[in-house]
Amino acid sequence: MLGFEEMRRLRVCLEDKLQVDEGDSFNVLMWRTFVDRCVREYFAKWRKGGSSELHVNRESLAKGSVIGVLSQVRPTDNVPLGGDVEQLVVKIQPFLEVAFDMPGPKRAPANTPEARVAKCQADIKAGVYDFAMISQHDELMQAFVTKKMTEHSKRNGYPLLEGTLPGPYDVYELSSTRVGVRRSKKPCSPFSFLRHGAAYSTVLRMKNNNKTVVRVSAKNSPTASDWTNAAPILWEFLAHYNSEEGVSQTSKLLQPLTNYVFYGEFNVVVKKQVVGQKKFLSGLHFKLTNGHTRYQKNCLQYFDTFASLYEHNPLWKTFFDDMGAGSPPVSYLAGIEEGLRNYACDPYPMGRDAMRSQEKWASVDLWRKREAYVTLIRLLLSRNSYHKWHDFLFTDFAERNKLHTTFKNRHLPLSDGDSTNFGGLIKNPPHWTEPIPPPKHKVARTAARKPNLKAVKKEQVQESKSVPMRFDSKSGTLVEFIEIE
Repeated sequence: MLGFEEMRRLRVCLEDKLQVDEGDSFNVLMWRTFVDRCVREYFAKWRKGGSSELHVNRESLAKGSVIGVLSQVRPTDNVPLGGDVEQLVVKIQPFLEVAFDMPGPKRAPANTPEARVAKCQADIKAGVYDFAMISQHDELMQAFVTKKMTEHSKRNGYPLLEGTLPGPYDVYELSSTRVGVRRSKKPCSPFSFLRHGAAYSTVLRMKNNNKTVVRVSAKNSPTASDWTNAAPILWEFLAHYNSEEGVSQTSKLLQPLTNYVFYGEFNVVVKKQVVGQKKFLSGLHFKLTNGHTRYQKNCLQYFDTFASLYEHNPLWKTFFDDMGAGSPPVSYLAGIEEGLRNYACDPYPMGRDAMRSQEKWASVDLWRKREAYVTLIRLLLSRNSYHKWHDFLFTDFAERNKLHTTFKNRHLPLSDGDSTNFGGLIKNPPHWTEPIPPPKHKVARTAARKPNLKAVKKEQVQESKSVPMRFDSKSGTLVEFIEIE
């Protein structure tokens, strides 16, 4: 609660500095009430954030305060300055500085990527989310997920079900004005409420980041209690999807999407018949792990060079999951790269035409190369197959994350097709130096045209002198058509 001194300074400031435009429908008394509520909201958010100084992140806290007060105003059209948040923040900042006796405002740094990330982090703490920025930076995504998990900690990270819950057959309309937003309305299978383009890009990004849904029982958990990462995975999916679709924090579509991701269901179709329904989380797990089992076949055959070297160098085991901190020999790195390229002969693990050119090989999805590496290491260490996701081993989950980080930090930068990375131990295919042939475009199928038949006048028909014939299967020759009497 605000102290006497803060309220005294605020009243003096309101008397001296509050000026209302003549065309503003808000009178002085209503403006004083609005500013007073914004100041109290600012103080409440500062206490909740745990910062030691009131002036730290003042812009983000002020923005969150204005949004919080505007959400409480009823009716919604009775808001100052038309509800323009940016103008209102500029309007109340002088009163905040006087009420809390803040030092002079610090000038924002140059418009650099680091400054934008820092500002977005402060916005997240204040409850303001920019999904486009959050989706581009891992640290912002972690801050967003942490914020949501903290807000809904009593429900294991799940939000309250507010409003309507979209059904398996529902669709939505979205007219986003953001540049680069997908316009296709094709539904995603099996999540018919979501759109295919945005859902596919979201799943691909999460697979590249090694995001999978697991549940660990108490007997396998280091904390001796059940654990799952379901809620963080769902929050991350929601943030990525909102970024792809151009959904903002104030969009009316945000709440239905949140309800569907956390509580929605999809139809289970077998032989074109709906046989039941499953939760969204179950379908998301399938999409995030789809394709992982295709690397078991012929893995040691593709990595035969590395496997033979490992038999004579058992100490290489320390490099498998060292998070990229060690310095293995060039032969170690070349053996891994050679095995990855050998996988390209199979179109399913690495994708079609993965070795068509250097650019094509460098653009292969991260998860495809990583899964080959993970499969190799687990085979060399004689690991058993993974448990089901709803009874996963925590040791396997931790090891998998270490292997992902190791591959991403050490092997992925070298797997760009540059032959100089391995000191001449690997040579690029000869056809990489040749010009890349243009891709084959499918010829669009056109509808069959009906022949333009002209009516033939009777006098134009000429009698044919030839006799109609048919093929006789018994004699193997052509015979005349003879009517049977």
